Amino acid sequence: MNDLFAADPKIGRDSLALRFLFSLFGHSSGRYLMDFPATWRADVLKAREGLGDIEEARLRTLLRRAKEQGVFRSAPGLVWEQEFDWLANIMTQLKLGRAVVAGLILDAADSPASDFVVPTWPLTEVPLPPTAEERIAGAATEYCRVSTTLLVGSAELAFVDPYLDFRKRAVTRVLEPMLDKVRRSACQRVLLHVRAVSVNDMDECVAQAQQQLGRIMDLYMPTRPQKINMLWWDDDRASERMHGRYLLSNKGGIRFDQGFQVLPAGRMVDVAPVSPSVHLKLYEHFFDNKHDMKLVASISLEK
Repeated sequence: MNDLFAADPKIGRDSLALRFLFSLFGHSSGRYLMDFPATWRADVLKAREGLGDIEEARLRTLLRRAKEQGVFRSAPGLVWEQEFDWLANIMTQLKLGRAVVAGLILDAADSPASDFVVPTWPLTEVPLPPTAEERIAGAATEYCRVSTTLLVGSAELAFVDPYLDFRKRAVTRVLEPMLDKVRRSACQRVLLHVRAVSVNDMDECVAQAQQQLGRIMDLYMPTRPQKINMLWWDDDRASERMHGRYLLSNKGGIRFDQGFQVLPAGRMVDVAPVSPSVHLKLYEHFFDNKHDMKLVASISLEK
């Protein structure tokens, strides 16, 4: 997940081709399209001049929706040389090690040098599955890798894990580096949703979580987010009980089949992006609190 691809802005000749291209990328697929050069979207329109006002309106709508759906990721630090075309420019950046992509989607008339190691396809032959779901090792670096785009590009985040327990070092070893990435973002709020533990353990559990989150905020989040809330829910009588583990944001979501904690060597975690329809329901559930679970305890830390 989080792989980056690059596409020639002149591929395809109409809005239908672009619609297919954009359907392969974004938060709901778990892979992204490099915005290279910085004028990539304007270049798309320029390459299709003369198709008429109606087609131009369709193209602009597709580009706007693609941006809203998180299709694009910027490519800071790459150099564009005006005297060369897109393929020559991207090949130069890749060979110099300035850019890293999982594949190139080319105009059907183009072909890279025979020794070029990055996979390349014309648009009609792109072999990508519907989503970039994968199995990862239960290590902090892997949780961070698959979550980076949401962590650094979201205004609000929610960690959902029924068994999240800050008394376990395996948990803090994952959350510390994940929240370290959040400080480089514009995130304003982080929520942590947890199932309430037994009554005898609640006081200790809440106190330890408050201590650890305060420490993490001081060390890793000196300026952002503005607020962290952790909420413990009683779901015994709820119509829908907490079960899945998710990283959710205002933009998309990722499902983990194991919680946010380091696992023994060799243990794997299945990870997949959530679909737009599922994301909407989860957003209402965990950001808007549209559920019938009972709040047992909560803590709130603010800058």
